[in-house]
Amino acid sequence: MSTQGNYLWATIDKVGGVGLAFLFNLVMARWFLSPREFGIIGMLQIFISIGYTTVIAGFGQSLVQAKELKKEDISTVFTINLLLSLVVYVLFFISAPWIASFYGEPILKDVLRVLGLQLIICSFLVVQYNLALRASHLRRLCLITLVSSILGYITGFVFAIKGAGVWSLVVATLTMYFFQASGLWLTTNTYPFLGISKGSFRGLVPYSGFIYLATLIDQVYIHGLSVIFGKRFSATTLGYYTHANKLQMVPSQAIQNIGYQVLFPDFSRYQSVPDLLKNRYRKNLRLITILSILAFSILFLTAKPIIVLLFTEKWLPSVPMLRILTPVGLFLVLSFIPTMLIRSVGQAKSYFTLMAIERVLGIILLIILSGIGMYETLWGLVGLNIAYFLFNIYYVSRLTTITIREQLNDVLPILVLHGGGTLGVNYLMDLIEGYGIFGELAVGIIVPIILLGGLLLAIQWIKPADSYKILKFLNSKNNE
Repeated sequence: MSTQGNYLWATIDKVGGVGLAFLFNLVMARWFLSPREFGIIGMLQIFISIGYTTVIAGFGQSLVQAKELKKEDISTVFTINLLLSLVVYVLFFISAPWIASFYGEPILKDVLRVLGLQLIICSFLVVQYNLALRASHLRRLCLITLVSSILGYITGFVFAIKGAGVWSLVVATLTMYFFQASGLWLTTNTYPFLGISKGSFRGLVPYSGFIYLATLIDQVYIHGLSVIFGKRFSATTLGYYTHANKLQMVPSQAIQNIGYQVLFPDFSRYQSVPDLLKNRYRKNLRLITILSILAFSILFLTAKPIIVLLFTEKWLPSVPMLRILTPVGLFLVLSFIPTMLIRSVGQAKSYFTLMAIERVLGIILLIILSGIGMYETLWGLVGLNIAYFLFNIYYVSRLTTITIREQLNDVLPILVLHGGGTLGVNYLMDLIEGYGIFGELAVGIIVPIILLGGLLLAIQWIKPADSYKILKFLNSKNNE
């Protein structure tokens, strides 16, 4: 399948998945579940995330990155992931009473023991998912993911209607992963067996180990921010930030997930051909920049109407926080592209070193800034993510033939011009009043699109032929 086709199916997969999840949680929050019941799941999120990282990260990705793949490699990864999931689940099972006692919520014991089963289920889908990703079978992955999500959420609704409360969320999650794993196994011709090859293990560990450690550091960093904010600021302030950050994460995670499905196997495929790899990297860096600047410009301009429409006017203090967080999300996405290249060419140790330096220094700076105030901390977060991007492209220049100047040329023109135009439009919107929430929403969506199209033509950042290809891609679902 062509790169355009891959982007299309990856977009349908991730945008559809995010949309279904948002709809499910919205309905559950409005009609079935209380904030406390959502909070119970939230209390366990850090444990589930770390457990999920242990099972998913590292070994599975090595199947995509490897230049040559043997059946012994596949079976080794499957067996290791299954064993890891069992070990982590046993730890969850044993520690569940202590965790429940720590939070003062007895129900957490049973919820963690049942919800933790998702780790074992996920161990059965890791191999099949990554093999499909390696082969760029994104259409199959998309259909399986969406169907399993729909079946999982329907099951959750049924349990919620029956009055199951928080257990409806647990059942929905387990059902979704069960159908996803089943779909992947039923639609493949490659099946692993139980067993660990010493040769495969030695070959996979250097890459997989560093990827796992880097991912774990990133997860600790993400959850560490919540701990810092929860310690330094009031519950009300933290609540405003949480809602703003959730909205920022929607386009950020969607674009990163789409990029991972397309770029990781694509870059890995060309890791031994420097010229082709450089060409693929720069083209995708430009495309992701276009998508990102458009998404986050719209989010910046529509921050107020989105928050008012979704959460009512009592959440208006979240608006300035969301606007500050939009460049955070933008540079999160842009930083993701160079790190994806670093991982794709087998430089797992470099990726680990990069993440360790960035995240440790980031945590230290945010702890210092949090002692001053929330907005100072948020602006510090903006500066950190800009620094992460610059540091990442520097690393790319050290590991490949792609220079820093080439990468900046691919990003800065549209970033500076469109960003400046967005700020100008926002200033004019603040001056002109009286066109209502829906008017603000319409202007915030339409103007960035027009602005982007005009800039691309004005600076000829992409050739007319490339513009035609992008338009053709957006209007067609066919392969090249």
